[in-house]
Amino acid sequence: MARADVNIVTQLGVEDTPGTQVAADTRFPSIDIEISPEHQKQFYRGAGYKFNTIGVMNKSWAMGSFKGPLNYTELALILSSYSNYAAPANVGTGGKGWTFSPGIGGTADTIKTFTIERGDDTSANVATNGIFNSLDIEITREKGDVSGEVLAKAFSVGETLTGSPTTLANTPVSMADMSLFLDAASGDLGETQLEKVYRLSIKLPKKYDLEWCIDATETSWSDTVEQAMTPKLTLEAQFTPQMEALYSALKADNVDNYFLRSLAVGNNIGAGADYTYQGDFALQFTDAKEQRKGNGDVYAYTFEFEIMADPTWGKAWEIYLVNELPDFA
Repeated sequence: MARADVNIVTQLGVEDTPGTQVAADTRFPSIDIEISPEHQKQFYRGAGYKFNTIGVMNKSWAMGSFKGPLNYTELALILSSYSNYAAPANVGTGGKGWTFSPGIGGTADTIKTFTIERGDDTSANVATNGIFNSLDIEITREKGDVSGEVLAKAFSVGETLTGSPTTLANTPVSMADMSLFLDAASGDLGETQLEKVYRLSIKLPKKYDLEWCIDATETSWSDTVEQAMTPKLTLEAQFTPQMEALYSALKADNVDNYFLRSLAVGNNIGAGADYTYQGDFALQFTDAKEQRKGNGDVYAYTFEFEIMADPTWGKAWEIYLVNELPDFA
């Protein structure tokens, strides 16, 4: 029988040492991760030949992508790799509070890396030093999605999936629980709710580039290198008096940062603990465009922002999750 794509699964394992393979004993219930080998081969053609005569393999690594619903649990593993890992705090009865906020400069972020297995009971591909390298969050009333890039180091085939993996809790965020707020000071985050918003798009771009060294002991890239980033945020909203006033305030010269909060509170976990997604972002307005064919053909505008480092707040963005996931360090 042919190997069916429907039976292909992806499993993760948190590495103790980046790049050192571990058992991939964790499975995502709703986010799909794909990973494939990448190669760089140099070709040469001697004089008098019409075609290349030799190819030399110089670089091998792995890249892929992930996609799925915005959720309270799986997102914690993704952010522990993309953002800045910190152990969760206890919240109420049974809750775990995860705070993810990358540094704005001066120090390297602490991240987790993963061994990634992808296959079925016939065979599995394995990549090590797996990193979630970007994150897009798309929110409408119809759905909330996350997606992004994955990169990894060594890639091998013909291996075996780790048996009896633990499947994480399946806890998608309902858009019926989502609200948006925009305020002029970080201390006021969550006070002023935005009305008639149809779409929120957050694009947190590629964070790491790769270091390649002339070293025969290195089978792939040597290390990751943090990059300067220009993350973007877009709002699509009906052009109401609230949004007109906001536009007038935002376009002023040398305006201070504004602060957006996206907040969803879901089911109860225990006393004093509810599933929570809270995304906070420091913003500078960059542009606004008329969107006459917006949601339901309403008269809407698209507002575009850049996510900025705010020295007073000490952050550019922060995502806070409450779930039941214990620390996986």
